[in-house]
This record gives sequence, C-alpha cells and structure tokens, in this order.
Amino acid sequence: MKNVLATAAALSIGATMAAAEAALPVSAALSALEVKGYTVHEIEAEGARFEVEAVSPAGTRVELLVDAATADILRERRDD
Repeated sequence: MKNVLATAAALSIGATMAAAEAALPVSAALSALEVKGYTVHEIEAEGARFEVEAVSPAGTRVELLVDAATADILRERRDD
C-alpha cells in the first residue's frame, strides 16, 4: 500500500512540475490576451493557470481563467 501511495504522489508531483515547465511566460499570456482585444489590469500565476482581471473587447470588466500553457481562455465572468 505504501508503494501505491508513493507512486501516486510521485506521479502527482511530476505532473505538477511538467505543467509548471510548460507554462508560458506571463508576458506571452498578456500579449495573447491583448491580441484578442482584452486590456489586462492584473495577472497572477496559479499553477497551470493564470487568473486575470481585465476589460473585455466589449468594454466590460471581467475575470478570466487562462490556461498557462496555451493562453486559451478557460472561463470568463463579469467582474462587478
């Protein structure tokens, strides 16, 4: 049982490290969002994702959850 837990922990750590290594620099994520029309006010790395406060192309304040490896927007919600 200890071997199973140790293996699971090692796989989890390895996956976390791989995600961190594959992450884009914050500047690249910022540029990708600006190309999509967003004005970024704050960006924070959270593991394999970026949490972003921005203004959308439509002029609405939004909170974004962005994939750190691809800069794809995973979630957008209005920031009231």
